[in-house]
Amino acid sequence: RGHPRASPDGRGDPVAPVLRSEYRMQPRGRIDVIAFNVVGACLNRSTGTSVPTRRNALVFCRYLQTIAILALMLWPTISEAQNDRYNQLMNAGNAAYRSGDYAVARQNYEAAYQEALKFGTETTQVATALNNLAEVFRLLGGFEKAEEFLTYALKVQRKLVGEDHPEVATILNNIGN
Repeated sequence: RGHPRASPDGRGDPVAPVLRSEYRMQPRGRIDVIAFNVVGACLNRSTGTSVPTRRNALVFCRYLQTIAILALMLWPTISEAQNDRYNQLMNAGNAAYRSGDYAVARQNYEAAYQEALKFGTETTQVATALNNLAEVFRLLGGFEKAEEFLTYALKVQRKLVGEDHPEVATILNNIGN
């Protein structure tokens, strides 16, 4: 039969067939089969047993599925709330910038940047917040900090949208100022 841990029919992974037959419960689809194989491999390594029980594997798989479903259900809510807060801060910063209150604009853009980091370190929100923050620093005389912000914003935008995008041109223009 080849490998000592080969399945009873001599083909494939020995864990999945044993798991499926132990309680006469069939996986519902391809995802279950893959999950059973992964869980079986994890249980084998962690417990030192040759074959994990179907019950342990099934409980673990359902646990992982529940976490994945909850994460997918909550993600849009969390993302929308973060995006709303980010937009509020950017709008407040833009209003303060237009009115010439650069200190307030700086505070709002810095808070928007912190909020943008919740989306990830290389997102359009981060690049936009840094671009606006750099413009405020330039007007307040912080040229080195402005250049640092613009350089990072340029790197992020080039990575996200490519070299020929208007956002990249805007950042390059701001670096030239």
